[in-house]
Amino acid sequence: MEAGSRHETWGHTINATKQNVKDEIFKITSGRGVDHAAITAGLPSTLVETLKFTAKRGIINIFAETSAGTKTETEPNILHYNEIFLTGTEDYTYEMYQRAFKFIITRRIEVKKLITHRYKLEEIYDTIKTWERKEESLKIILLP
Repeated sequence: MEAGSRHETWGHTINATKQNVKDEIFKITSGRGVDHAAITAGLPSTLVETLKFTAKRGIINIFAETSAGTKTETEPNILHYNEIFLTGTEDYTYEMYQRAFKFIITRRIEVKKLITHRYKLEEIYDTIKTWERKEESLKIILLP
């Protein structure tokens, strides 16, 4: 997970399996929380957790599909009192790809940190099993 705010630079990596995300974000942002959060994992708990570390008047964008019928519960007052903007994005444009590419080549986003697993082609069965465990894998590289 990448964290940043107006008062911090981007590029802090938080491993949610080893660290308390909320505590780390508040440490990085001096207790402020993040101004922008992009949810890219389609787990219902992700939104609930993200609300806990989003700054007042922050923006949360959901850019992840969940299974049909998935529901989540949250306290509406968190949105209300913190004036959090909640949006969703389903599609992309050519300009978005260009911008993302620019972030990657200028290393504003360190994509190597997003790769959680690497497998050889002959390990395809293990690759699929890992992919099925969404909570443990972000991006998987399949090598020839």
